[in-house]
Amino acid sequence: MASIQQRKSPEGSISYRVQVRLRGFPPVSATFERRTDAKQWAKETEVRIRERRYFKSVESEKHTLADLVDRYINDVVPEKGRTGQDYERHLTWWKEQLGHYLLCDVTPSLLAEYRDKLRRNSTHQGPQRSGPTCNRYLAALSSACSYFFRMRLRFAQFCTPQVSMPRMIPA
Repeated sequence: MASIQQRKSPEGSISYRVQVRLRGFPPVSATFERRTDAKQWAKETEVRIRERRYFKSVESEKHTLADLVDRYINDVVPEKGRTGQDYERHLTWWKEQLGHYLLCDVTPSLLAEYRDKLRRNSTHQGPQRSGPTCNRYLAALSSACSYFFRMRLRFAQFCTPQVSMPRMIPA
């Protein structure tokens, strides 16, 4: 809920202090010269907080994709057995390509670009990777993102679900 307080400075100018308080979120405040600006900001901020878009960058600006991959490889991959080796190889590729990016800078279009690059790369078995292989790389990254999110290291709309996977050609 937002509250607006009228404040008068020692010089006599009037300003409006808005404080938005919603359960489960820290309070947010701002000061405006016009009451209409204060009302509009309060309304927009409440909506953004409820949609979980207001505090989106706090953790995503602190961590890189390399941090995400390293944490997943250390915490989860050892428990995966034989498939853990594949996950580690897939995640290491993502780390080499995008590890220096902050999580807030990793977008669906960036992931799609590197997915296409992965697909075009030649392998020892042929001129390019198959669609199902690219899907496994994306699935490994998606799994790491889900784990990272569950560990309360929230980041805004980190986007492997929004990146379409290549079509699988029936055998």
